[in-house]
Amino acid sequence: MMTQETYVNINDLHKQEWTIAEIAEETGFHRTTINRRLKAGPPAARPTEATVMTDRWRTKIDVLLEAHLRLLSISVHNKLNAEGFDGSYPTVVRAVRDNRDPRFKPANSVSVPIHTAPGDEAQFDFCDLHGWAARFGWNIRSSRSG
Repeated sequence: MMTQETYVNINDLHKQEWTIAEIAEETGFHRTTINRRLKAGPPAARPTEATVMTDRWRTKIDVLLEAHLRLLSISVHNKLNAEGFDGSYPTVVRAVRDNRDPRFKPANSVSVPIHTAPGDEAQFDFCDLHGWAARFGWNIRSSRSG
């Protein structure tokens, strides 16, 4: 993508009477791209965050986060896009972080993970283990036999 800075450089070289082929070799752009850009003029300036994230969008973000405290930034971005927001995802992330911390707030109460030694506890799904029990010599009555 050609930036305004690159365009200015190309335009300066063109004014110094460099050929299109020389400018292409110098900048790494194709000759056709340089020719088109010189005819079209400079590329449009990209909008700044201040022009994209207006008070309207900030208010919508505040309302969304008030209604759904743990709403993710990607969901906020998708909802704003559906309403016509044309800003980037990082712009929305910065606005969401202004509204709340980058990470969600910790839980109200402290939780302690359960630590058990290997072999103290086991979890299994319901399945037929009669074949394994027979291998170990366990005599288990089958619920299938009546």
